This record gives sequence, structure tokens and C-alpha cells, in this order.
Amino acid sequence: MKTYKIILFILLLFPTFNLLAQWETTPTIYSEHFFTGYYENNLHARNVIDYKDIKGSPYQNPKFTPGKLYMKDTVVVSAPLRYNISTDEIEYEADGKAYAIGNPGFLNKVVIGNSTYVYLPFIGKGGFYELLETGECHLLQRRTVRFKPVEYAKPIIGTVPAEFIPEPDSWYLVVDGNQAYKIVNLKSVRHALADKEPYMEHFFRQQKIKSIRKENLIKVVKYYNSLKDQ
Repeated sequence: MKTYKIILFILLLFPTFNLLAQWETTPTIYSEHFFTGYYENNLHARNVIDYKDIKGSPYQNPKFTPGKLYMKDTVVVSAPLRYNISTDEIEYEADGKAYAIGNPGFLNKVVIGNSTYVYLPFIGKGGFYELLETGECHLLQRRTVRFKPVEYAKPIIGTVPAEFIPEPDSWYLVVDGNQAYKIVNLKSVRHALADKEPYMEHFFRQQKIKSIRKENLIKVVKYYNSLKDQ
């Protein structure tokens, strides 16, 4: 046990973010019943708030979906998961109860269905981002919702219930490991990928890319990553 604690401490000293990290061997995958003692404490697990009296939803998908939690110590836990956009937390279900993970720094990545999420402490105040493309350049999607508090006893209208209102998604490109660029227009895309400017300009013209729609950004990053030896 003492040796295990020393090894775990050394592993946690390494940087908290590495999008390129891959499992060299197939890890042992545990079920959600593995969340006892040590892992519950390190994940800072707590009961989930009930949102039944609030209009809208704070979730990307309110239903729990089969997924996997990849821990920093290489343990992988398979569990029903969902992403709470409002609190920016991953939630899991165990024994019929929902729990929120309050310590995202203990997670290497999270897979929910076909989506992969990574916690990035170096963008803004830190948060979860969906990983859409990976390579020398990583394409990330950030979702947000706005909480509108209840409005009591308004004339004629009466009480207006609290509501979660979806906000437009944000896009980021991460290059050189941890250099993040927020994408607001094509100019910001060109700036982030300026090291391969001649190739990218040709690609923009050839593909007639004139906006930063999701499908366009995916195509651009795929092409940029294919130029790694150029």
C-alpha cells in the first residue's frame, strides 16, 4: 500500500493536461461500483441538485449515457455519465443515485457515448471542452447555458419560473500542447494556423470555406493535421 501511494503521488506530479496521451496497453475497466473510499474522496463526489422546478435543462443530454472515466492514475471506470453544462461538471450514476464530480483535475479524460471531454485549466478559469479533432492541432467545443433566476409576482404575468437558456457554443484551437486560440472568425483561424499559411490559404480557396461553422472547422483542422511533415 505504501509503494502504491508513492507511485500515485509521482504520477500526479505530471502536467494535468495532455491531449496526445494514449493508453499503450488496454487498461482494466471497472464498473461504477468501484467508486468507494479512495476514489470518492479524490473525485470530491457529492449528490446532484434537483432541477425539476426550473424550465429548460442544464445538461447536454439529461439522460445518463454509458461512458468511461479515465483517471490520472490510469484507472478506467465504466459508468453511466452525463455532462452538466451549467455547473461544468461530469455526473455519474451509481446504485440508482446521481453524483457530481467536484475535482476534475483527477480526470485525464471523459468519454460519454461518442463524445470525448477534457478538462483544460489553462483556458479562462478552466473547464470541460469536447474534443472534436486531435493531432498537432486540437479542435475544442465549449458549451454554455445561462441561468435566469425566478421573477416573483410580476404585474399581469405573475411569477416567471427560473430557466436555463442555451448560449451559442464557443470554439478553440489548441496548438503546441497548451497554446489556445478562441475562434471568432476565419481571421482567428488563420492566425492560429499561421505556421502553414500557404497550404491553409490554398485549402480555404479550394474548399470555399468562408465561415466558422462546425463542419468547416473540422475539415480545416483535419487538413492542418495531415500537413505535419510539411
